[in-house]
Amino acid sequence: SVRAQLGYDDQDIVSLFVGRLNRDKGILDLASAFVAVHARVPKLVLLIVGPDEENLTPEIERLAQGKFPLRLVGSTSRPEDFMAAADFFCLPSYREGFGSVVIEAAACGIPAIVSEIYGLTDAVENERSGIMHAPRDIASIERALERMASDEQERLRMGRYAFDRARKYFSEEAVVGGQVAFIKQTLADGQA
Repeated sequence: SVRAQLGYDDQDIVSLFVGRLNRDKGILDLASAFVAVHARVPKLVLLIVGPDEENLTPEIERLAQGKFPLRLVGSTSRPEDFMAAADFFCLPSYREGFGSVVIEAAACGIPAIVSEIYGLTDAVENERSGIMHAPRDIASIERALERMASDEQERLRMGRYAFDRARKYFSEEAVVGGQVAFIKQTLADGQA
């Protein structure tokens, strides 16, 4: 229903960015790469969801030149709705503490294209739950976008793996269980 509300049909390939719009998130790199790839994959669309912290909307719109199906949604309290509408997720960030939004996307069964940086290397298993690219490397982002957009079977395979991986390593039970085990081990080590 979200796809329909946005005017996308089943043939469109929806790439999604969810996060704060600022330069460190690599959003301008993603927009540049998208514009280049869209020329080769016309059914590819880019959905950008999140607050514009650095007034980047005019620059993103300038890159799109009004010709490319790039949509800026702004803030939302329901990012999962947009994740349910997406075919894959993108986070070309320059720095991340931990990519929890990537795990949220994985929990929705969608693979991710992310920068190979600290924080995201824990969130994505390269070539299994998504594709990693060099940070700040627009050509590398282009290749990843085109690959993900062009191979539906690979997207579906990676999405299933991402979902299973999110449940195995990042479910509430797994995270709390890991914390409890760590605390018990720390207490045991302190008493030795």
